[in-house]
Amino acid sequence: MMIRNSSENFDPELLKAAFGAVVIRHRIKLGMTRERFAETAGIGGSHLCRIENGEYAPNLITIRKIADALGYTSGELLDEADDYILHQ
Repeated sequence: MMIRNSSENFDPELLKAAFGAVVIRHRIKLGMTRERFAETAGIGGSHLCRIENGEYAPNLITIRKIADALGYTSGELLDEADDYILHQ
């Protein structure tokens, strides 16, 4: 995991959108509907919808549930969200 010193440019809205985009990309790769994935991850469908749309910042437990259901670690998903932001 790379440590970045970017707190002065930190945009929580952009991070929420990037994390949601990462979740969508991996969920679609698995060929899962939003409803099926939410059930697999053990979270509510409307909750997942809000996360994927960048409307809600999930807590650590939810991030872990999502990561486990996707077959990744929490850190890998967060790193990918960071990379998504950096390459915009």
